Amino acid sequence: MIAWRKKENKNEGRPYVYANPQLKNYPLIGEARGNDDPEKIIEVNPQVILKASMIGQAAAPTATEADTLQDKTGIPVVAFPYGSLNNETQKAEVYSSLRIMGEAVGKQERAEEVISYINATMQDLENRTADIPESERKTAYIGGVGMAGAHGIIATEPAYSPFLWVNAKNVAAGMGTEHADIAKEALVDWDPEYIFIDVGTLQLGNEGAIGELKNDTSLAGLSAVKNKKSLWSNPL
Repeated sequence: MIAWRKKENKNEGRPYVYANPQLKNYPLIGEARGNDDPEKIIEVNPQVILKASMIGQAAAPTATEADTLQDKTGIPVVAFPYGSLNNETQKAEVYSSLRIMGEAVGKQERAEEVISYINATMQDLENRTADIPESERKTAYIGGVGMAGAHGIIATEPAYSPFLWVNAKNVAAGMGTEHADIAKEALVDWDPEYIFIDVGTLQLGNEGAIGELKNDTSLAGLSAVKNKKSLWSNPL
C-alpha cells in the first residue's frame, strides 16, 4: 500500500493514518481525490495498480482513467468502485471490490475474511439493539462529514449507516440520502442526545466542527455538549 498524501500536520484528520501511522512514511504517488502522478508511481515500481473510483463516480469515467494511467505507466491497472455500506447496492459494490482486489494480489481468502467480518459486525450491532423500544432509542447526529474535502458541523449524512445498525434515531433523517448541509438552528432544535464528528474535519484548522462545538455559543446549549456526549468519530 502507498500513501496518497504526505503532509506533516499535528491534527492529521485522516482516519486511515490514525489506524496505520506508518503510511506517513510511504512514498508520495499522487494527490487527494484520485489525482495520479504516473512518474511517481513508476518510481516505486509496483507490479499492479489498484485504482478505486471516487464515491458516486460512474463506472465509465473510472475505466477511462484507469486505461489512461495504464498507458502512461505501462503497469496493469485494476479499477473498481469505492462503494459504501449505506444500502444493499453500494454494499454489494464494496464486497465486489474487495474480491477484485483479493484476486488481483492473490489474497482471495483474506478478502472473504474481511467481508465475513463486516457482515458479522453489522449483524452483532443489530442483534444488540433490535429489542430497544422505539420510544427509548437514542437520538444522534453526525457532523463534519467530509465530501470532496473537509467540512464543518453543518455537514451531515442523513442516511448514516452506523446509526441504522444500532437502531439510533438520526435527527437529520429526511434531509435526503447523501451528503447534506443543514442550518445550525436546525441542529439546535433537534438537540440530539449524541453527536459524532468525522475526524476529517480537523483538516479545516481550528479543530473544524470540533472547535465549533467547543467555541460556538449558539451550540453551547446542546444536550450532547453539556452532557459530554460529543464524540470524534470516523464515518464509513
